[in-house]
Amino acid sequence: MDGNPYAQFLFQLKDHSSFQDLQIQIAANATLDQRVYNKPSVDQIATIWVDGNNLNVPFNREIIVHEHSDNKHRVKHYYGCYDPLQYPLLFPNGEQFVVDMYIKLETTRLEFFRLEQALLRREILQGIVDSIMAGEYRGDKVGQRVILPASFIGDPREMHRRYMDAMDLVQRLPDLFIIMTCNPDWAEIQENLCEGQFAQDRPDLVTRIFRAKLQDLKDQIFKKKIFGPVAAHVFVVEFQKRGLPHIHLLIILEQGYKITSADQYDKFISAELPDEEEYPLLHDLVIKHMMHGPCGKHRPTNSCMKDSQCKNHYPRPFSNKSIQGKDGYPIYKRRNDGKIVNVRGMRMNNQWVVSYNPYLLTRYNCHINVESCSGVKANKYLYKYIYKGHDRCAVYIKPDDGEKVVDEIQNFQDARWVSPPEALWRIYEFNLSEMQPPVINLQLHLPDR
Repeated sequence: MDGNPYAQFLFQLKDHSSFQDLQIQIAANATLDQRVYNKPSVDQIATIWVDGNNLNVPFNREIIVHEHSDNKHRVKHYYGCYDPLQYPLLFPNGEQFVVDMYIKLETTRLEFFRLEQALLRREILQGIVDSIMAGEYRGDKVGQRVILPASFIGDPREMHRRYMDAMDLVQRLPDLFIIMTCNPDWAEIQENLCEGQFAQDRPDLVTRIFRAKLQDLKDQIFKKKIFGPVAAHVFVVEFQKRGLPHIHLLIILEQGYKITSADQYDKFISAELPDEEEYPLLHDLVIKHMMHGPCGKHRPTNSCMKDSQCKNHYPRPFSNKSIQGKDGYPIYKRRNDGKIVNVRGMRMNNQWVVSYNPYLLTRYNCHINVESCSGVKANKYLYKYIYKGHDRCAVYIKPDDGEKVVDEIQNFQDARWVSPPEALWRIYEFNLSEMQPPVINLQLHLPDR
């Protein structure tokens, strides 16, 4: 770009007198929910969505072109010339294009709700006590609230509604909980990369192949019934800080096929290293995808560590047989059979194996954790976990001395971490969640509300 006069002109904007030096820091704050506010684990292109930090000054997504006469031209994000002014001049390799496009789409949708506040039916209209939310703003600011309705996909109100719908299935306890994570080394991805490319360079490929694997997983469970006939299921697609999509899937089997005994645990779930001579492929896959850690005294800085202990309770205790544990969490068979493997610089045995289904692990060649969850406590925790919300970052920009008004749209955008696979998943309009059978709400209106 050295010889491009337009690029040279735009690069000079950094010397404009109205710009100030600012620092943006990704902070590690243990007081925040670490399921949501956790630090990224790899270097990648991503968007941290912060639309301004002064609630009294509206933030508009636009390019301002300065003339020599000091006149200004504002180019809004929805103008046709907005992208040509950014790409390829400022980002000739298109590093941020996908996440930028998605943020613009989402910003436009949110702006619609911001401008249509007068048409929204408020959930609570009764009195000042209901209006003041845990000291979030002063009593004299009652009524100055921006609502984000449940019709907007992915916002907290919609997630809460889905959680309440899912909890209606509590009367039929779930039997299996499955987590499946995308593997960037899948042959379908690697075979379609150009020379010199890595999987993170092709989020479109990663997204489409993971969705194809998800569809195949659904076929195996719901059509081929590898665990038995399924009465109901719930799944949610999420995106980690390292950008890879993964799913949380809860399965409720029909009566007569429920997993209730130790023999049934062993039929579907294993938590041991397989025999290397008898099952060489499965043995390699378990070592590659299903070994936890190292953590604890071997690596005290691992992400699973909390208060000097592994929050996932590894290494697990040895057990000669599978038994029903407390609160519905089973203790899987982990025999002290002498099998030891070297994983990430540490010698590990069955105590470090993450529970898996041998058929699914062999079929999908990725981290695919399978757990039995027949207890009420496990059930409630899992439903709440899968609807915990988007990944965020604790980002400090600059203190805001302005008066605080509850703005649900602003809160939704609060430091959201958007990776390229998530941006493309939303652009392609793939489902973020699914529930069968569907739950139909009976709408009630209480007096004065």
